[in-house]
Amino acid sequence: MPYKAKFCTRCGQKSTDNPLSLRVLFRQVWFRVLHLESRSLLYIWQLLIPGFVASEYLNGRRKRYPQPFRFFFIVMFLFLLTLNHRIDTGAIKASSSYNGVKMDDDLSGNGKEFNLYQLGKRYTESVRLRQTFDSLPAAYHQPIVQEAFDSLIERTYGNDFRRFSTFWETANAQNMNNGSTDSIDFNIGFKRLRIAIMDAFQSDAETIIEKYGMTNWLDQVLLRQGLKTMEDPSTLMKSYLGSLAWTILVLIGLMAGIMTLLYWRQDRYYVEHFMFLLHEHTGYFLLLTLAFWFSYLIPLGWMMWLVVILWLILAPFLAMYRFYGQGIGITLLKGVVYLVFYTTGFFALFVLGLLIVFFLF
Repeated sequence: MPYKAKFCTRCGQKSTDNPLSLRVLFRQVWFRVLHLESRSLLYIWQLLIPGFVASEYLNGRRKRYPQPFRFFFIVMFLFLLTLNHRIDTGAIKASSSYNGVKMDDDLSGNGKEFNLYQLGKRYTESVRLRQTFDSLPAAYHQPIVQEAFDSLIERTYGNDFRRFSTFWETANAQNMNNGSTDSIDFNIGFKRLRIAIMDAFQSDAETIIEKYGMTNWLDQVLLRQGLKTMEDPSTLMKSYLGSLAWTILVLIGLMAGIMTLLYWRQDRYYVEHFMFLLHEHTGYFLLLTLAFWFSYLIPLGWMMWLVVILWLILAPFLAMYRFYGQGIGITLLKGVVYLVFYTTGFFALFVLGLLIVFFLF
């Protein structure tokens, strides 16, 4: 490097002869944070103004705003992180408020939730132990041995056995199962497969496939994924939540094509519609994230969420009116067409994304 030069003339790196220290590291991190805040604090509230940032950005005033793709993924990361903590994805649970099952916890009597799969595992383990004991030679079935075994099972599985039995009987009484107390129905595509409870909670997928003579490849895949979902539903939910950002990005791309058709007389490029929708969606998910945070600090109930939902319905019309500059009537008409295509596209991509994640997770 030239004498007293502060930056490399080839790569632009700042000159330093000192080893990397925590002080230097924290100073670099602090600079990056402040550098982001200097452009982002104003950007955050401007994103909540329908159509404002997109108009500014496409009119050439871009230096004052962060890179739109980067900020979109930052907002989606914060939204999904918040959603993951606000929505319980830990297990399939049952209680007096789930699926219409009316059941009280044997211990508390207040309809406490429980993990259905783990409860089923422990229930079938206790049944298998009893079957194993019953298969022992008659010499072992002495009263004192039987009493000791029953006491051991009761201490280990007693509450779980009774709770699962009560739940299953209640589900059958409300026609939520197949009416059998020893089997469970699996919906495999357009077919229904009845599997013994012992197999559903104790056997792996390959054993069930062989035992029940399943030869169709798709049925085998659906059974494997269905058992994995029942065992660990949080993996499926978190996998889909992780792919939601890409689902929304694909939806933006499709809707940009719809906007190109709706506003073809304005001779706008496809990318202009895409950037408009990208900024608007960043604002929508930013609003939802802030609403989740605010409701956590100050729970205002359904009224706040009603206002948020109404604003999310109204905001696209206001954004289109500002950005495209057409009259109120034609903007309302095109806004209705936009919402119809958007709702259809969202549900189609939602189902497609769910199927992809279901088959791959």
